[in-house]
Amino acid sequence: CMLAEANRAPFDLAECESELVGGYHTEYSSMRFAIFFLAEYFHMITGAAFFTMLFLGGWSLNPFGGWDLPVAGPWWIGLIQFGVVAFKIFLLVAFAMAIRWTLPRFRFDQLMRLAWEGMIPASLLVMLTVSFFLFMGWTDYMWLGSIGCIVLIYAVLPFMPQQVDPNHRTRLIGSRFSPAGEDPTREQLTEATSG
Repeated sequence: CMLAEANRAPFDLAECESELVGGYHTEYSSMRFAIFFLAEYFHMITGAAFFTMLFLGGWSLNPFGGWDLPVAGPWWIGLIQFGVVAFKIFLLVAFAMAIRWTLPRFRFDQLMRLAWEGMIPASLLVMLTVSFFLFMGWTDYMWLGSIGCIVLIYAVLPFMPQQVDPNHRTRLIGSRFSPAGEDPTREQLTEATSG
């Protein structure tokens, strides 16, 4: 979600041909170009900071509970806590950059299919499970419910109906759907011309 909100690949969609190169940034140069990119990277850093504080324990050194740094104390504890948060943010930004460098962009239909058939039902299932665990007072085991939802989704996924391919593939000689070697008329044509 952080990658999609920060307009990062693979979730940013090219809407016109110039966006394949650099988007509206091609219209700007020097300082205005730098301001646009600084704004995009600040957006990514801010998203990583929110993710760190909400899901990675913030300044906590021990994500599993037990011993940890005190919340208040001498000045050097504050520096260590700031360093821990900065390191977690750095790791998330590096992870977002690695995703951008390795994954291609989604097509629009791929993105919609991922959202409507994957992410939205999964998030609704996790939300219902967490709500049930909160209602029952099982707050210490909510992570078990989330992992159970993931296992359930992967267990049910092979039994879901497969979508019929909307692209009707026409057999044309030499097309990627019908390579030249598989077509008998092509073989007959080469035999007739050679013989």
